[in-house]
Amino acid sequence: LVPAGRALAEETAAAASAGTNWPVLFAAASRDHAAPDLVWNAATRDELRDALASEWESLNRARAAAGGAPGAVCWNHGEFCVEYGRSLAGELRVGGISLRLLLDSGAAARPGAVRLHNPGLFFSELYIALLRARTDGDRALVARCMAATYRAYKAEVGPFPHTGHVVRLLRETPSRRLRDRLAQALAELLAHEGNAPRFLGAGGAELFCDLAALAHVAAAC
Repeated sequence: LVPAGRALAEETAAAASAGTNWPVLFAAASRDHAAPDLVWNAATRDELRDALASEWESLNRARAAAGGAPGAVCWNHGEFCVEYGRSLAGELRVGGISLRLLLDSGAAARPGAVRLHNPGLFFSELYIALLRARTDGDRALVARCMAATYRAYKAEVGPFPHTGHVVRLLRETPSRRLRDRLAQALAELLAHEGNAPRFLGAGGAELFCDLAALAHVAAAC
């Protein structure tokens, strides 16, 4: 969990014990939220409203087809789900976390600011996202998050078995921006001695020496 999401849940739970959870819920839903684990704004509210309206229309049609008998058709609310693919299409998310907001908030650099149930799993999901990303811009964003997450949760994540493949990605990329981000991720991985053998075995030391010779021509990104 991340503080924003946890605080909202705790606020709602506290109100529920007092029997006033609905007003608190609707008050919270009427406000905008922008945290790594919670993106809620006018666009997401509109998408939820449209989904609920569609459900209501479907329910009414089903009731009419059943003759309108009370209780003949009920809403299976347990299966209702909104993916927010329209309103959050511009947000690159991994494990329910907005990577842009994670970096913008600086939370990833502060252990405890982002409380992950399983940092190792989240880091593995970031690696998968790195492999699946379609653009160098998205890959660079994921690599930045990998570096920040490993910096904050090195002990919890432990040795990363795919360190050698990250070295190969760095060697093969033609993108200067992605190259710099992958180098930063590797630098953080090397803070754990368990990653050194894979780094060296993949030729990482020689590659870093080659990149160091080009440092004077590299543009900041």
